[in-house]
Amino acid sequence: MGCGQNSKQVTSCSPFTATCVGMMFDARPGVVQSNFEPTFDNSKRLGTAFYQMHNGNYFAIDRSSAGDLKRTTARSAARYKQWSDNKWPSPASGWDDSAMSIVWHNLGYQIDPRDMRRGDLVGVDWFPSHGGHAVFVWDVHLDASGAVDCFTFLSSNGTSAHGGAGISVYCGNWTKTFTLSDGKYACKASPVFADHDAADDDVYTKHGAWHVLPNKAKSEINLKTFRVQPTIIVDSSSPTTMGAEYVGSLRVVRFWGVAPPSAPHGTLLGAKAGQAHDLTRWQPPEPHCMGSSAPPGRIEKLQPAQVPKSHPDPIKATPPKPAPPQKKEQVVAHQHFVEDALAELYEHKWIEVHAGEPTSVGDPKTKAAVEDFQRKFKVPPVDGIAGPKTRLGLERALADLRAGKPNLSKPPPPPKIDRFYWLTNRVAPGGTSGLTIEIPNKDGWKSFEITLTDQHNKSSKVPIPISTFYGRGSSAVAIPAEFGVGSVLSARLRGNANGTLVDKTTMVPLYVGGVAAPAQDEWPWDEAKWNPYMRGVIAELRATPKGPGAFTLREVTQYGVKESLKPGDVPIMGKVGKNVVALPLASVDKLGLYLADIEGTLRWQGRILNIVQSGNVYDKPVTRVINGQTVTKMKPTLDKFDPTKSIWVDVTEHHPWGSGARMPLIPFRVLAHNARTEPALCGRIVYVQQLDGIVLPTGEKHNGMCVVGDQGGMAPPGKQFDFFVGREDHHIQLTSLGASQGGSVCNVEVLGPSAAYSKKQG
Repeated sequence: MGCGQNSKQVTSCSPFTATCVGMMFDARPGVVQSNFEPTFDNSKRLGTAFYQMHNGNYFAIDRSSAGDLKRTTARSAARYKQWSDNKWPSPASGWDDSAMSIVWHNLGYQIDPRDMRRGDLVGVDWFPSHGGHAVFVWDVHLDASGAVDCFTFLSSNGTSAHGGAGISVYCGNWTKTFTLSDGKYACKASPVFADHDAADDDVYTKHGAWHVLPNKAKSEINLKTFRVQPTIIVDSSSPTTMGAEYVGSLRVVRFWGVAPPSAPHGTLLGAKAGQAHDLTRWQPPEPHCMGSSAPPGRIEKLQPAQVPKSHPDPIKATPPKPAPPQKKEQVVAHQHFVEDALAELYEHKWIEVHAGEPTSVGDPKTKAAVEDFQRKFKVPPVDGIAGPKTRLGLERALADLRAGKPNLSKPPPPPKIDRFYWLTNRVAPGGTSGLTIEIPNKDGWKSFEITLTDQHNKSSKVPIPISTFYGRGSSAVAIPAEFGVGSVLSARLRGNANGTLVDKTTMVPLYVGGVAAPAQDEWPWDEAKWNPYMRGVIAELRATPKGPGAFTLREVTQYGVKESLKPGDVPIMGKVGKNVVALPLASVDKLGLYLADIEGTLRWQGRILNIVQSGNVYDKPVTRVINGQTVTKMKPTLDKFDPTKSIWVDVTEHHPWGSGARMPLIPFRVLAHNARTEPALCGRIVYVQQLDGIVLPTGEKHNGMCVVGDQGGMAPPGKQFDFFVGREDHHIQLTSLGASQGGSVCNVEVLGPSAAYSKKQG
């Protein structure tokens, strides 16, 4: 509310504060203004609407009808409709107010009254009259918790209800301050208007009217904490001091550019805190009234050391004693700000010289740190004195630091792309996928393009329609139709930052086409779905006749596709081009992946994966007895297994049972051997006598013929074959001709090479 009174020949509160605001927000530089042109939101004219709202007349409520909102002017009715159509806050919720007009026009932000400081604007509601006042805070007093409990104000106190005439710090009954003659006011001899030096502030503390915040009582104010005890404290228990008026409610706003409270009370500041920190250029002054020692800003007069007249040589007299260190009670308010600012800049490496302990105000370390700041941020003169120009530089540097801006005293870092990633890891052929880019140094980026490369090294460049980024952004990327179903795309992003090209490669591939996986319980037993090469090999084996019977004894162990994995926190890593990435499958447990790594083939979510690089370390010797002979094999251990080095490739489409070292795996037909000790066995047909006549889980009667097409860590030469059975739970019972730990000792006969094995694989 405005003052709500007819001021006639005297100044009034809200017209005065509105005029001050208009003068503050005339942004024209270097102009001596007689007619001010205030603006808000950088360019909009701060005109009549603001002035009316600030004075409580925007909605033109008919006061004679006890605030009946229906009895308004036509313009007021139109304004109500505008607010309703735009779904703005209800006009009845307090926007027709000197303080809230500042918030509505985005000239400042609301804060909790317990955080107010000199210069903040306050809209006051008096009780019990429900009149109002628009004022600027002059000084505040803090309670033991650091919250404001009472304050004094500066305003145009132009009516008897407000205690005086003219612009002043309110100090009580106006008739004790002014005389009225011929329509003009004249100042009486009064301590608050006398020609004082810096002690004026103490006089205002003593004679000013200290208004207690709502829900507080003057009995709660600790008078001992005032520098000079006040004579007037106003609350609901002493209404006669203020013409039966005391503060019933109030709204406090702070103008943009003034730092927000560092530890705000309540929730009014809310999300505005970040923006207020970003726009900070000035720190609000700390309370002047606090303390019992000499007021800040005053330096005691020092008596110079006198040279005794009897001294034999006045020219060589003892030099004057150095000035004593500044006393704590003489520290001016801005010196604490300087110490804190230097400490924060040093902590974030914006300056290199430490200012020392914060309690050692104005010492040589402080001077050295100020000089370092002045030198780095080009704030002349470099003299170590934190004058007004240097303090303004500190305020700007702190605001830039807190806003995340680069350190202006250092050259900007080279442009960098932190990372980029696909929003989904699959896309339809010729479809569109979302891409997100994160960039630490935000400015200067002109364009981006992405190079997509499939597993066959076919590449295509795609421009990204983004010209600039502010730390992070997303864009739709059209995937060229030339990348068909089954394509696995790696991506390299290139950005142009002011002529500097920056490259970044993502470690996550983009898959083209949906997941064409069989159901979890469907295994590819149907040979018609196998590739021609596999069908050719098994046809040859079925037709191969028995050999002459030149048998040797070998242990035959069995292995299959590892399927009994459990979900866990270990991703299955795959290889796309030169990059190792997490495959688009759920993570598994470490033990299961460790065992699958030993087997070499796993099935997960209907996909068949083959190992291309082991994450196991085979360094544990294990001794076994095979048919009475002791053999030693190297085994891995779980504690040395590294899941990130266990690299797999998806072979579902072409090798439905997995890939052996030399050929696709075929259930009950492929043998693995130790290729390092028996390389000549690759591709040879082997007859296993104990297999001949066995009925397989598929219903087929085996003829004993297999082919050597895989390899592994077998026993020494001539001692072992590993027999592939398809599913890991499809092991078959073989008669053993001797003692064996984990296998069967069988008669085997190595026959000639397989013709089908030697054919080109499709």
